Amino acid sequence: MRRIAFVVASSGCVASPPDLHEGPAPLVTPHFELYGAMPSQASWYEAFAVGLEAWRGEPVPTVRLFQNTWPICPSTSCNDDGKVTVVCSAVDDDCLPAIAGALIDHFGVMPLVFRNGLVDVLAGGLGHGDLLDVAIDRAIALPELVDDAEYTRRQATTNALAWAGGVQRPAGDFVRFVVDALGAAGATRALRGGAWGELGSFQLAIERWRAMPPTIGRMYRLPLVECSAERRINLGSTLVPAMAERVQYAPDVVDPMHRVAIGNFQVEAASAITITVTSAIHAPPFFRVESCGGADPGRFVGSYADARGDIITSTMELPAGTYFVVGGSSGGDSSTDPTAADRPENIAITAVKR
Repeated sequence: MRRIAFVVASSGCVASPPDLHEGPAPLVTPHFELYGAMPSQASWYEAFAVGLEAWRGEPVPTVRLFQNTWPICPSTSCNDDGKVTVVCSAVDDDCLPAIAGALIDHFGVMPLVFRNGLVDVLAGGLGHGDLLDVAIDRAIALPELVDDAEYTRRQATTNALAWAGGVQRPAGDFVRFVVDALGAAGATRALRGGAWGELGSFQLAIERWRAMPPTIGRMYRLPLVECSAERRINLGSTLVPAMAERVQYAPDVVDPMHRVAIGNFQVEAASAITITVTSAIHAPPFFRVESCGGADPGRFVGSYADARGDIITSTMELPAGTYFVVGGSSGGDSSTDPTAADRPENIAITAVKR
């Protein structure tokens, strides 16, 4: 099995290398050995591993993660002791994709176009961002990009925004289509070994995918953590623990999310739902609501500009289904002191059926 360290070098974000045989004690969870992560981030990553196990139907290995810090391993390569190792920068918003990528690689090799598409699916996070919240263009020439050399060549000669809209997101959307059609195990066999099962063939799978209703933004993603049972809130006022910044994957959100609380709720029948978020740090709050699956009512955003002091409230019409709300506030202590986001204050989120 291949184990890859997904390394991101980020100037100013990673400390100078210490003695590789010494260092602080890690924060340990059932699936992680974490260096440089705050407790709320550790909780989020652990919930991701639990969700990934349930989705795959088999255990995932323990991950050694170095976040915003230099690796401390028995060897300089971090590869010779059999552990899955991830080095990432939370400031660059890449830790969840890095973890997903390392675990995908652990279970075997697949073409990069599918591997990176699956990473984007499993990283979860926000589907309706700000920059590319449009219908996905399915004209991508997927058969040409299955060749890793061609994929790499094109990526090197394409600007990042064009690549995201023209390749990364269509590939993720295709992978999600295959997952929905074949299930996790069947999709893995198709994407890794070309066993397309009831889809017939790669080309027939592409044709069926293109005939599907359009996908907007990143709504092909699987919000494994956001929609987990552990984050369920009732319709009513709920105090949700505030979490460290950059814990949720949101690659194209313009406004910073320094401090967030995330919970999901169920709507039994089409209803008007009023969302109210009260900031815990006396800073302008915001919220975003998205579907956990099924019908996509589009993005519903309460921005900082809509806030009145420490409170923001708005009402939306939602079809029956399960949704998650991201509520938070920007500025205050957490904009200059990241550890402030792990203080025990809660953010009050009220979801009320009208």
